[in-house]
Amino acid sequence: MVNAGRLVDSGRGYKTFQPNSLQEIEEELDISSLFTEITDATLALGELKAINSLLPNPDLLIEKYALREAVLSSQIEGTQSTMVEVLQNETIINAKMDILEVRNYQRALSYGIDQIKNDGLPLSTRLLRNCHKILMDKVRGGEEEKTPGEFRRSQNYIGGNNPSTAVYVPPKEDSVNELMSDFEKYIHSGKSLDVVKLALLHYQFETIHPFLDGNGRIGRLLISLFLVNRNILQQPTLYLSLYLKKHKTEYYELLIAVREKNDFNKWIEFFLKGITLVSKQIIDTTKKITALKEELIKIVKSDNEHKLLELLFINPTLTILEVQKKLGISKATANKIVNDFVQKNILIQTNKGQRYKQFLFKQYMDLIEAEL
Repeated sequence: MVNAGRLVDSGRGYKTFQPNSLQEIEEELDISSLFTEITDATLALGELKAINSLLPNPDLLIEKYALREAVLSSQIEGTQSTMVEVLQNETIINAKMDILEVRNYQRALSYGIDQIKNDGLPLSTRLLRNCHKILMDKVRGGEEEKTPGEFRRSQNYIGGNNPSTAVYVPPKEDSVNELMSDFEKYIHSGKSLDVVKLALLHYQFETIHPFLDGNGRIGRLLISLFLVNRNILQQPTLYLSLYLKKHKTEYYELLIAVREKNDFNKWIEFFLKGITLVSKQIIDTTKKITALKEELIKIVKSDNEHKLLELLFINPTLTILEVQKKLGISKATANKIVNDFVQKNILIQTNKGQRYKQFLFKQYMDLIEAEL
């Protein structure tokens, strides 16, 4: 029978969980009952990769999908920022902490993908540490004593007021480096199918909890990095945090069930269903956005209106001044075409008053922000 690990006396009045290596777990794992889930997830990812490659300008949409993942992953940790708020505050230096945390997630994801795709660092513990340093830059949990960018050198715990009352106590700090070394070896040597391997890697990372803060976000960021590293996706277009946020309680319960009952199959099944559901939603969203653009092209007339429409698929939130600058037109012309777009229900004003008006391409954002 597959064995997730064991409880170890810390010598400090509480027990920690010491996970077995994924190499050991993989050898004992029987996933024959998950054939359908494995097939569905693999096919859904293949279709997601294909549809993104067919878009005329995929980078514009991929950027929004990456932002969606950043916002959702941060919301799981308690931030309240929405995509619209982040987009409307892109150029503000002293943005509120929630927005900074989302931006950091974006930066960490972009850095990690760039390293993998451009022959920088491979998917490795070093890459994850570098991503963590970016993630925790100047935000909560990024204090120097919490060693951002480094594996922890003290005990952490989840739930409760101390390790003795905690819901879960990860392995002792003196075993983290060895566990993460085994983790890295499994990334490149594990024999399981990629979607199963990813489910195991995410579980193991959350179980080791190698950082003092930010483990959840790095664990979710790992999903995107792995998919791109294995060329399953060419860009980070799978925002699995949407599924994990909706099923947050079940997510944590299943991670606990693996540690306490060795129930890997239920965890893997849950993870694969998430991949399938979210992939299908993103495919559907992509098709709807393409259809929306084709529909709106028919109702805009002048060259400037066509230019503004193209701009909205890049910047779905904007001001009159931004329209004026980006299109190289007068303020009066910018006012006129924006007002025309409001009349055509393409744009809505999101703030009150007559000065510094902010506008939103709501139809587009509604599609991007749709729930499961």
